[in-house]
Amino acid sequence: MDCPNFPVMVVLFSANLMQNADPEYLEAFTGFRREFIEGIAANMTNNGLWKAHKYLATSWLQEGHIDEEEFINQVDAAMGCLWYSKQATEHETVDLIWINPGPDDRVWI
Repeated sequence: MDCPNFPVMVVLFSANLMQNADPEYLEAFTGFRREFIEGIAANMTNNGLWKAHKYLATSWLQEGHIDEEEFINQVDAAMGCLWYSKQATEHETVDLIWINPGPDDRVWI
């Protein structure tokens, strides 16, 4: 939980587990600020991993097992640090480092 990427991991895991990548839903479910969730959604959409509030690339979690390498790649994509395609580099990236995920920097799960 001390990892600065932990809130991003919570959002991705929640979207995958609940099969819902709608920012409004994720804001209510995780308690993170809407601006933070929308930054993740923009980066994931630009990379073709989310579309129309659906998480398309959920292969990192299969039958309760996590493909850690792919999960970390998707965390990096969500943060705007990794691009899955040339087309993704043509879109503006949202830098999540500068967005506070929730009240007083606390993570509520």
